[in-house]
Amino acid sequence: MKRASHGDGVQVSRSAERDEADPAGASTTRRAVIAGAAAGLAALVADSVISSQPAGATNGSSVLLGDYNSANSTTMINTTNGTGVFGIAEGAGVGVQGASATGVGVAATSAAGTALRVDGIARFSRSGAAVVEGAVGADKVSVTVTGVDLSDSSLILASLQDYLAGVAIAAVVPDPSDNAFTVYLTKPVETQLTIAWFVVG
Repeated sequence: MKRASHGDGVQVSRSAERDEADPAGASTTRRAVIAGAAAGLAALVADSVISSQPAGATNGSSVLLGDYNSANSTTMINTTNGTGVFGIAEGAGVGVQGASATGVGVAATSAAGTALRVDGIARFSRSGAAVVEGAVGADKVSVTVTGVDLSDSSLILASLQDYLAGVAIAAVVPDPSDNAFTVYLTKPVETQLTIAWFVVG
């Protein structure tokens, strides 16, 4: 910044001379700087508010990681080689989850290969074990399981978990109206007998 010397030895900067000569221009410059800063701050706040909102992506938009994505048509991922969708959960989380209120939660199909493969433990909510409490001289030959969601098309599989000579499962009779089924044996048992069961459909 250049300085100008006056006769009394006082040095005055050129910018100060301009401010004194044009005070209105200096005020206009300061107002412009302040206005620009305010506009930048407003844009930053608006961006933060928008980023914090749930993701409501419309059809054709990108899937946003870490947000809830919704659409009114099917989202499809197609690959010509490898896995279409691969999910990993660190720790005890769920890698891939599918849910439906009244339809199919997860559908698995394959034209020529394996539609569904499970490596590890498979758990089903409609499976379990029933126990026939046998006793000497007992005449009970059945056990009833309740609280199982059944339909008219449900298939119930049952098998003995212990061996008793001459004892086998004679029938499994479902009762969908009461969400229950009864397992009948070929004859009474004198000792405790466990029966495993599994419902399909």
